[in-house]
Amino acid sequence: MLLDNKDLMKSGEAAAYIGVCTETLRRWDYHGILVPVYRKPNGHRYYSKEQVEEYIKKQEALVHN
Repeated sequence: MLLDNKDLMKSGEAAAYIGVCTETLRRWDYHGILVPVYRKPNGHRYYSKEQVEEYIKKQEALVHN
């Protein structure tokens, strides 16, 4: 795995952190909006805390502009 496990969030954790459902994360992955940094062979998605926080910052900037 590229990142240390402590730096990764499962899709459910990332979804809760952002405030969306896991289906939304799967849709964003499909459309290239928020792509997981790692995916296990069984399809489980993992997001870095850094990328999730960056996504949130970008969305907040769009709202405030």
